[in-house]
Amino acid sequence: MGKPAADILTAPQPVTIRGITSRGIFLETNSQCILFLSSEKFKGPLNINLDPGSLNLSKLLEIHENGFITAQGSLYFPGKLTIRTTGARIWSAAELRKGLHPKEFALADSQLIQQVSKKIDDRNSLLEGVVLMFSGVDLAGNLPIDHDLRINLENLFTSLLRGDHVGTKAAVDFFIGRGSGLTPSGDDLILGLLFSLFCLQNYHALNLDGIKNSIAESTPRTTKISACLITCAGIGEVDERLARSFEVLVNNNHPNQRVVTGLLGWGNSSGIDALAGMALGLQIVKSQGRFGEKNIFHGPA
Repeated sequence: MGKPAADILTAPQPVTIRGITSRGIFLETNSQCILFLSSEKFKGPLNINLDPGSLNLSKLLEIHENGFITAQGSLYFPGKLTIRTTGARIWSAAELRKGLHPKEFALADSQLIQQVSKKIDDRNSLLEGVVLMFSGVDLAGNLPIDHDLRINLENLFTSLLRGDHVGTKAAVDFFIGRGSGLTPSGDDLILGLLFSLFCLQNYHALNLDGIKNSIAESTPRTTKISACLITCAGIGEVDERLARSFEVLVNNNHPNQRVVTGLLGWGNSSGIDALAGMALGLQIVKSQGRFGEKNIFHGPA
């Protein structure tokens, strides 16, 4: 299970079922944290990955009543089952952050972005907007980029660089909650951006705490699961599929099929939106001249 999930389980408290999906169950704690009882193998910050040999999905989906986190860190659902976590392996995305070796390259030349773009049927406006802004290359084939989207991407970029709290808050407000689903597209962009800035903090002089505060002020506008995932990204904890993709992006390595498939499989378009955010964060760091040129902004006039 993820490290943030393990931390949540240290505090005995009631849990409420907030959603049942084909992949598992979402739980909300009294402290308004989210846990995900997952039937999948992918590791994530809020995931408790269940052993399919001892608890199959059909048994898990029989849970319809709320439960408790016990003093021993187990999940107890009266009359149904107890999920014991003692001895469970704790996973952290820190395991995948050790291989980062940032390189200078244009976003349009990113091998990961090129591979992912080939797999997208409906062009993703966030990813194409970020690439167009910095590389002047239109992934969408001359399709117009939404005016408000372009302006707010530019404002987010410039406000973060200037340490402009008011401007950052205004841009973040535009993106947080923008879109549909458990994790709206705008949230995924901010998640990827925050994770990128956390991972590359040795290469920039931005006030990361100030950026987190600006984002935290906006997260009440969105879903609880999305807000919790954004908070996790701010401490460097994301789904393993995103962490692997970020390593490939930063190092500009050739992505294997596992990385591309994993990124595309994280939500409906969430992985692609998070990639846009990670790319934006990478460009912000480059703009400070820590490992690249200073003048990299090539946005439309």
